[in-house]
Amino acid sequence: MSEQNQGPTPQGQGSPNQERKGNSLSAFIQNNLAWLIPLGILLLIFLIPGTRHWISNTVRCATVNSKEGAARVDACRQYLSRESFAKAPCYGDCMEAVDYENARQVRNYEVLRAYVDKYDNQAGTAHFQEIFNLLDSVICANLGQNAEAKAATCQAYKDEFGRAGKCYYECHAFLDEYDCEAALKDPNREEAYRRYIDKYGSEGKCYEEFRQALEKGVPATMDKAGERAPATTSKGTPPATAQSPKKKATPASTRTCQTFTVGSQKFKAIKLGPLWWTAENMNKNGFVTWQQARTMCPTGWRLPCTQEVEHLTREFYSNPDKAYTYLTSQDPRNCEFNMEFTGFQWMPGMATFNAGEVAGFWCFNEDTPNGPQAGSFLFKKSNRSIETLLTTDKTMGLNCRCVKESKDYKNSSLRFMPCVGMP
Repeated sequence: MSEQNQGPTPQGQGSPNQERKGNSLSAFIQNNLAWLIPLGILLLIFLIPGTRHWISNTVRCATVNSKEGAARVDACRQYLSRESFAKAPCYGDCMEAVDYENARQVRNYEVLRAYVDKYDNQAGTAHFQEIFNLLDSVICANLGQNAEAKAATCQAYKDEFGRAGKCYYECHAFLDEYDCEAALKDPNREEAYRRYIDKYGSEGKCYEEFRQALEKGVPATMDKAGERAPATTSKGTPPATAQSPKKKATPASTRTCQTFTVGSQKFKAIKLGPLWWTAENMNKNGFVTWQQARTMCPTGWRLPCTQEVEHLTREFYSNPDKAYTYLTSQDPRNCEFNMEFTGFQWMPGMATFNAGEVAGFWCFNEDTPNGPQAGSFLFKKSNRSIETLLTTDKTMGLNCRCVKESKDYKNSSLRFMPCVGMP
């Protein structure tokens, strides 16, 4: 019989031609991997823009980071000229390096100010501190030619730089004399004298003169601007004046108070300058150690720094005596700090010392990181003082007040004075 029809090919088996084709493709791939893989990578790079940019950015960043000094700045300038690299990992560092070099070389107010405002979150870096000091010097060299301009510049300078500024004391002395002369020329001298004393306290140049004038009774007007002696009658004798009783500074009624709720905790706080302060002691069940105080502040709050207490007493309130008067006031009409002279304990659980005369509060600062001593501030009735200390034994029993930075904090001089040990 004829064998022309041998039936179908068994299922699952291909024809000899198909098998030969499959084997040939596999062999082709295996034999040409050396150039197929690079080809695939090149296609990936050129067909997918994101991959191409990522690889290019990585290479360029590595090139920039391999250079130092002026060469790195030049490499950064070239790098930043390409807009497609704006989101690269080293873009921000390159931008800061170029801005720093521009500010350092140009040294005019606008460029220095722009750098400080742009990089205020890097206040602890060497670059920032150098530019900040240059800005300080430039402002000090250009305080103003006429008295009004210099007064405005000096006041703004004191508000921003505080006592850390190079010409703080020059500005303070100028403003003291300027405000003294302005008070002497003010039509309402009694009110002007009180404002001056309220601002400068006993350290003011004209403090004693104005204090005595207020005790004796200040004439309502003057014959000539700047004349210090009272006017006389036609007979040459001083006119009779009503005696004004001596007044103490009273707290301003415009201070901002607010009630905060954090979790289940509800408490009052008062805004003093760039900080919110809790208007009550957070240690409700007795004195606490420094370690305990650190755990008592609600989320978003912390212990104050000693520098922030100094800022409160010497910058916000102008002088310690005024700060003491305002912070210890118990006027129910006003939003108050609500100071209580609770005394202190050498160790929690021991007898209380100086109750009714002294009040002590913990600060965040440590004398040395993880050391045995920390910062604190004390109110003393005996000499009407507010003292800040950096060497208080952490095991003592003091009170706890907490602070929270307001939106004004980053524009104040406090941003340049971090607490020792603050993360």
